[in-house]
Amino acid sequence: MRGSRNDLREGRTGIYLGVDGELAYSLCMLRTYYLNGYYRDPILLQVDYLDVKEARVTHEVHLAPTTAPRWLRLERSGVGLRSVAEGFELQGSEDEVLHQLLLEICTQREDVTMNDERIVLNVTQADHAGDLIDDVDRVVCWARSS
Repeated sequence: MRGSRNDLREGRTGIYLGVDGELAYSLCMLRTYYLNGYYRDPILLQVDYLDVKEARVTHEVHLAPTTAPRWLRLERSGVGLRSVAEGFELQGSEDEVLHQLLLEICTQREDVTMNDERIVLNVTQADHAGDLIDDVDRVVCWARSS
């Protein structure tokens, strides 16, 4: 997550911030040494680099507060993905047909939990001194599930 595939040199500062100062699964990778600059989410950036099944995605550079949700979106469907403590939260499409298709797919998966508010692709985790830590590389896990 510190390298780059382009000339933007993502992560060159080596400074990462987490929500409430905790380094976890929702991170901001600073491009400058100051928080008032643009940043990316390094986990989503790595998912973007996977080029999973040649899906075109929109990965935005952010200037919003570090606590604001950051989404990686599939360009054609508008389905969103963001890294959360449990794995990846999914956000349905504005197109009702595509949204219903996403819900159908998710209900068939054992690693997805859904309620009225959230759809989460869960990553296998284990308790380490009271903290839940991924047992697998969540970026690779995403690639295998999509």
